[in-house]
Amino acid sequence: MDNNKNSIKKENRILYITLILSLLVFVIAITMLITYFNNLMVEHDQYLSGEICTLVSEKMNNYINSLTDRSKKIAVTLSAQDYSSLDEVYEKLASDDDVREQYAGIGFVDEDENIYATEEEKVDFDRWDLLDYTHTAENVTMSMPYRSNIYGKTVSTVFVKINYSQGKDGWFFITYLFEDLQEIAKTNSSITDLEIWLMNADSANIIQCVSTDEHAVGSWTNAYLRMQNLTDEGSKATYMNWIQQLREGVDNMGINYTIGYDSYSQYCDKIESAKDWYVVVRIPNKALSSTVSQFRDQVIRFTILLLIIVVVIILTMYILNRRENDMLEKISLHDALTGLLNRRAFSVSSAEWLKSGKYKALCFIDIDNFKDVNDKLGHEKGDELLKTFSSILSDNLGDKAEIFRYGGDEFLAMIAIEDSDDIDQILKESLNCVHNIKLSGFSDEPGKHMSFSAGLAQYPSDAEDIDELIRCADRALYSIKEAGRDGYRWYKDL
Repeated sequence: MDNNKNSIKKENRILYITLILSLLVFVIAITMLITYFNNLMVEHDQYLSGEICTLVSEKMNNYINSLTDRSKKIAVTLSAQDYSSLDEVYEKLASDDDVREQYAGIGFVDEDENIYATEEEKVDFDRWDLLDYTHTAENVTMSMPYRSNIYGKTVSTVFVKINYSQGKDGWFFITYLFEDLQEIAKTNSSITDLEIWLMNADSANIIQCVSTDEHAVGSWTNAYLRMQNLTDEGSKATYMNWIQQLREGVDNMGINYTIGYDSYSQYCDKIESAKDWYVVVRIPNKALSSTVSQFRDQVIRFTILLLIIVVVIILTMYILNRRENDMLEKISLHDALTGLLNRRAFSVSSAEWLKSGKYKALCFIDIDNFKDVNDKLGHEKGDELLKTFSSILSDNLGDKAEIFRYGGDEFLAMIAIEDSDDIDQILKESLNCVHNIKLSGFSDEPGKHMSFSAGLAQYPSDAEDIDELIRCADRALYSIKEAGRDGYRWYKDL
């Protein structure tokens, strides 16, 4: 029995190792799979945001170029006419209704920095230091967006250098509503949660051009303030480096960062015709990667299902193997005719059972005149008698003993009852039951009935090991047989 337990422990150990290895392989595979797909999604998101940003920046560059080209053409025309005074040309332009409807503002700055504009426009020049752009303009420059005192909206002013009054330098300016530029930034992309900004690298100021929040469109903020939303130190460092790269004049750059549980892909592209200005596109990765992430999730689900199937197969094979082994073990340890434990089972386990201290007596039993039954009635009747006798022993001893068919008509019982008087009572009841067995042609003869003889030895008073205990019980059995059979005797009573 101990060998059987050791075998079961070994099988369980193999099962646990197999399951652990399967789980380990699965975890490694899932980790590699998720890492691969996440890297793939990052590359996909970065590429797509870059494409959108490039598209938007091209549109905005084209639009700004058209604004500056239009301003240049007007400036060339004005320079060719060589006006003696800017008052004359300003009055002409300011009184032109078509010009006023087409532009948010128009005017001049002479070489002495006198401003030819409306009083409201002059207020904006003072408030936003617009004259500074004339100092940096070689031929044409565009101011950073600012909120107009006249319209209450964001505008931008284009300055173009002109010549007047025989060699004097001045600047012609046109003010445009910035919302026209924001409209250019909009895209027909089906991607949700898309944000498009215009960012001034020098000041790090941002204008929201496209947003899921309609109220946020046209609002101003600062890139450094947005960085405060970043909780991850790695994302903060990435974002700070991105701002620094823009300030150094990089043409385009993409980054990835996280805010809370959401990750974003962000890409910027330089607006060539607007100094220090960039188009910035920001897209949540969940919006870009819905298809890829769905495919990833499906693959993960399939892998989990595959693992479950493998585990079920392993467990099923283990259970079937255990059942087969249990069946073989049962066959090898049980008597096929009576269903009792056999001699091999006794040899394997009796010594260990005895050491457990539970079993207090050994009973050696022999059916009386069994050979005569086989000779007179045949082996079929003999087998029937063996089965009946086995049932009587099992019924009377019950769970108080382990019963073995030792061989032929010999039986052994290891009894877990300490009081010998209780054992005597059980054996008497068993004898009475056996006496009542009726075998036609044998037990119906006058003076004949079925019986058994039994010899008993106690542990540890009679013997301290199983072999000696068997010898003691066998001597007691031999003694009762010599006395005429049909009874039992204790070794201590010899």
